[in-house]
Amino acid sequence: MKRFLLYGCALMLSGCLYSQGLPNTAFPSLNLSSSARLASLGGNFATFPEPDINFAISNPSLILPSLDHFAMLHYADYFWAYSNLHAAYVRDLQKVGVFLASMQYVNYGSIEAYDASGYYLGPSNPMYEFALNLGWGKALVDSVFSIGANFKYLFFRGENFFQHGVAVDVSGTYTNVEKRLGVSLGFRNIGTVLKRDLVTDYEKLPFEITMAVYQRIQHAPFAYSVVLSNLQRWNLSGVDVNAEEVDPVTGEVTKPNKFSTFADNAMRHIIPGAEVFLFGNFALRLSYNYHRRQELKNSVRPGFVGFSWGVGAKIYKFQIDYARSTYNLAGAPNYITVSANLMDFFK
Repeated sequence: MKRFLLYGCALMLSGCLYSQGLPNTAFPSLNLSSSARLASLGGNFATFPEPDINFAISNPSLILPSLDHFAMLHYADYFWAYSNLHAAYVRDLQKVGVFLASMQYVNYGSIEAYDASGYYLGPSNPMYEFALNLGWGKALVDSVFSIGANFKYLFFRGENFFQHGVAVDVSGTYTNVEKRLGVSLGFRNIGTVLKRDLVTDYEKLPFEITMAVYQRIQHAPFAYSVVLSNLQRWNLSGVDVNAEEVDPVTGEVTKPNKFSTFADNAMRHIIPGAEVFLFGNFALRLSYNYHRRQELKNSVRPGFVGFSWGVGAKIYKFQIDYARSTYNLAGAPNYITVSANLMDFFK
């Protein structure tokens, strides 16, 4: 255990050294939501006061014994041929800890190839990405605290090049069962690209420090979720917030409003969400991602860009979740996840 904690701290510190690089990163599928419930809460990391395989894939400190024999299958269709398939299974190995094995496959489709004179050469090689993940979790201090880690092998095939990489996630969770409260802190995608066949500027993995809070209100069918994302970097706007603007006609210099700049940067880190539980086994979910809205909205017609919503229901022995997240006015991807305890089918 001491060696594990020492290696975890070293990895976290090494990740911080690379967190301020260029915004372009390798293996973009690491930023995708691994389940419909996670997508409906607006991000790719969350916590929960009770074990849930939907959250445990991205938050390994939620890989707990009560998830033994749980399996999950997730599918998301984004745009055109862009789709994501995710499968996971949990097994409790008693004193060693609980392990989660998962595989993610992302299909980017192919593009039509032409030569310099415009002659059609046919479709390119299929472009795809997959990640093999082995997660470990263990409860500490009477299950009030829990820790966990993911080890991921990454592979990407582009039109005419390949990439290999490895990454580690480390997270910890505090759980208060009486207050139905969960608080998690995660250091995600700490790693490097091992080999790349394309000669370009070096791209780092999308390292991220994230904190999540979830609480279900006592004596009410309502729960709230707050995710603080990208804590390793304050300015997420991609522009110099202190730069002065010059009117091209009058030449008048306008200084930025410090309060507006501070509020904009702060809101880009906060993703609020809520769940409403109806009829026992049915739930409605809604969230708002301000950063996503500011980056992707149409200034003339923003629409519902940045909003995510979803539903979940327990049907027979299956938990079925569905979500939609609006990225632009052209449409919104669909997420659907089916999970179940496989031992329930043998009782």
